[in-house]
Amino acid sequence: MQKLQITDSILIQMKIKNFALTAALVLAGTAFFQQTATAQTPVVYTDGDLFMGFRSSTATNDYLWDIGQFSQFTNLAAGTHLALGNISADLTTVFGVNWASNNNIQWGSAGTHDFDSSGNQIVNLYATKAEPTLGTLASPWLRQSTSNQGFTSSRIETLAFFGFFGNTSTANNPNAIIQPTLGTSWASFQPGGANTTGGTSFDTWNPTVEAPGNVPFGTGIPTTRLDLFEILPDNGGLNPPSTYLGTFSIDSLGNVSFDTLPIPEPSTYALLIAGGLLALFVARRQRKSNINA
Repeated sequence: MQKLQITDSILIQMKIKNFALTAALVLAGTAFFQQTATAQTPVVYTDGDLFMGFRSSTATNDYLWDIGQFSQFTNLAAGTHLALGNISADLTTVFGVNWASNNNIQWGSAGTHDFDSSGNQIVNLYATKAEPTLGTLASPWLRQSTSNQGFTSSRIETLAFFGFFGNTSTANNPNAIIQPTLGTSWASFQPGGANTTGGTSFDTWNPTVEAPGNVPFGTGIPTTRLDLFEILPDNGGLNPPSTYLGTFSIDSLGNVSFDTLPIPEPSTYALLIAGGLLALFVARRQRKSNINA
């Protein structure tokens, strides 16, 4: 299958054409919803929205959900919990009633914020990475140059404007669609997909933004966690690490959540302080022994 090629000029034209409709329809907090039957309407996309995608190697459709603006996941206080919604009915429609224990299903999140409020190009990227074990943060994605991040951004925009925008929402989620895995789907931009050449997510994140990915896991995606990183461009050539924002999780009932690291309990602080004092004491004893030797 021939790889899809979309020029930046076409993407910009699409943005301009759809801006008025998008601005009129997007409401604050659209990522938060209750899973009840709603009128099916065309989905919209705004620069800065993040996608969450679900796919399976044994399914012909995937599930793509616009979870809202990046800003709802940034600068959150420690210990913040966001309930993003329940998507069990949609996952059942796409993957069957046993979706929660299906080891073929993978999920991930990615997005791009291309322009600031003044119209200047900034190309901030957002991408998840699977925790190697539950409770152990994934190593951060590395920041890249503006041009390299623009390369990735163009692929996410292709998904947004040619695979998502204008399609009919599901009956349960006004911000999600069920789409064939062919064409410009979430699956097509993941490892092995038709719109990737390097076997990585969006031809950038190696090996993938998804879980379970290539890490050990239990039964199904509820046993995995996705750490979200904010990847600001860096043109210094050092490729420093990106910034951890929080962690996505999904339970076996289909409830999707986002949590930031909790503030340690006072007892934890006490243990940390005691441990630090002990380490300092041991270091001083060793130094003193070396001097007297």
